[in-house]
Amino acid sequence: MLFLDRRDVAALLPMDACIEAVAQAFASHARRELPAAPGVLGTLGRAGGFHVKAAAIGGVPGYYAAKVNANFPGNPEQHGLPAIQGLIALFSLDDGRPLALLDSIEITILRTAAASAIAARHLARADARTLFVCGCGTQGRAHLVALSLVRPVSRVLAYDRDAAVARRFASEMRTACGVQIDAVADVAGGLPQCDMAVTCTPAREALVAAEGVRPGQFIAAVGAERYPWLPLSLMINGRYDAAVMAPKIKIPALFVLAENDDVTPAENGAALARAWGGPQRTVTLAGARHYGIERRPEFWSRC
Repeated sequence: MLFLDRRDVAALLPMDACIEAVAQAFASHARRELPAAPGVLGTLGRAGGFHVKAAAIGGVPGYYAAKVNANFPGNPEQHGLPAIQGLIALFSLDDGRPLALLDSIEITILRTAAASAIAARHLARADARTLFVCGCGTQGRAHLVALSLVRPVSRVLAYDRDAAVARRFASEMRTACGVQIDAVADVAGGLPQCDMAVTCTPAREALVAAEGVRPGQFIAAVGAERYPWLPLSLMINGRYDAAVMAPKIKIPALFVLAENDDVTPAENGAALARAWGGPQRTVTLAGARHYGIERRPEFWSRC
């Protein structure tokens, strides 16, 4: 069995290769080509939590991987350890043989930034050149590298609640990436000037007011799923009246509604479906909530 530590992973998996691998996995998932549905388990402890994420990919040969991550936010200050630590176990999907045991820190860093880069590839404007980084830790650094691979980033503004961290980020990443990077004193001093932004922070309060967001600006809100209380409504100033536009759209549509959706109420989706101008089909998943709907078996069988 192969054993790979963090340095091995970093040497073997550059960011550009990781972006393409994640993009292929996303596409396979969307096309329902994965040999088994992904699974997630979370367990909370006194000072942190454990997350188990498992998935399979490939035909013959096929592979099954399970990542066990410990997330202890107080580790850096209290113990001098990373907040996130863990392992990835890789198995053969053909005969169940254990193939490798990998440190998960580097892969977690790379995969998170790669997902944001894939989103930017499809959603950010093609001429986006300026980037605002909010949170100048490990993920802030990884996101700068990843986003620079999908957009021609030429200027970066960086903010961190610790001004010294932001200044160090600007100095070190300016040399590493060869782009202009300046630290700013607050979010308002950086976000409005940039075409793209990434928020690599578990902030517990709103960092951005509506007037601080430009129309057409790309924002990768890293951490928003883990911290669903983030008031995203404060970050949106472009209004789009779907009820007015729906009757004008004539293409076929499938509306999938989660009965207990606590983000987008099911009745809102039902009203939009009734107003749709083209052929439509509505599926309501009983008992489902907003997050994790794609992991329910009936999502795939009924939709």
